[in-house]
Amino acid sequence: MPGTSLEDVGAASASDIWAVGGDGLHPVIEHYDGDSWGVVASPQVFASLYGVRAFSSDDAWAVGVGGLGKAFAEHWDGTRWSVVDVPAPGGDSSLLAIDGTSGSDIWAVGRYTTDQGIKGLAEHYDGSSWTVVPMDDVSPLLNIMHGVETIAPDDVWAVGTQEISFDVNQPLAEHWDGTAWTAEPIDLPPADNTNSFEDVSAYSPTDVWAVGTYGDSFPLMEHWDGTNWKRSPAPVQHIAWGVAAISDTNAWAGGSGEFRATSWHWNGHSWPLVGTPRVGPAAAVIADLVALSKRNIWAVGSYNPPQGGELQPLILHSRGDCR
Repeated sequence: MPGTSLEDVGAASASDIWAVGGDGLHPVIEHYDGDSWGVVASPQVFASLYGVRAFSSDDAWAVGVGGLGKAFAEHWDGTRWSVVDVPAPGGDSSLLAIDGTSGSDIWAVGRYTTDQGIKGLAEHYDGSSWTVVPMDDVSPLLNIMHGVETIAPDDVWAVGTQEISFDVNQPLAEHWDGTAWTAEPIDLPPADNTNSFEDVSAYSPTDVWAVGTYGDSFPLMEHWDGTNWKRSPAPVQHIAWGVAAISDTNAWAGGSGEFRATSWHWNGHSWPLVGTPRVGPAAAVIADLVALSKRNIWAVGSYNPPQGGELQPLILHSRGDCR
């Protein structure tokens, strides 16, 4: 579909992968069956999807925002996608990411508006229903959660951005300990109005990566070692949008750069750039990645086609080679 970008990718297995996105008005859902990708119908005509999580061949979830500007979710039962009611607090709301330890322990995060500002939104699914769980809104102005990673039922990270003063944003990381969400101190980059975490991925409770941007165009990579968050340098003035951790010496990040999608590889010491295909004459973006193994990594996003025209969905596959 012209004008479409893919925002997130999730896999139940190497032959059962989902990618979701939209064109700003209509949702798009694509599925990989081990041989090829194909579009799967969405029951909702007007919506945008930003997150997807697959647990099995008959249990997958996608979240986003509906046509009325309210938090929105769909569920795959092995045959079809169906709309599921989720709480939609505030004047408007959206769910921007989803993850879970099982089909009965799922977290979706995003944001909602109130008269007092924009609040972080966390919703939990226990296998029967979705419930809003209060977050630790540090800023009275703006708190938005862009990514979530579930390590265990009592060990969950959500990351995003907060407005600490007028037009000055800083990344935000919150942790769920099984009882409450708590904002954790991070290694703050220089103050700017565009600093943000966009995604988070964990190999273990003491090996977590959050990525994003600072200073409008610099990649932000931070690592949690079980005690502290610490920044790690990454080359080029590009934005990191997604991350997938495989081991303590193997993680992949993707983002946007000049003329082509950008990818970085964590080798245990640094984040060198990794070559990506040039698919068009203009900007291309990796929005998210999923790593099924160190030799099987998928990335999704969007690109401008060589012939010009509207955005097209981008899907890249890597065997883990670093060139």
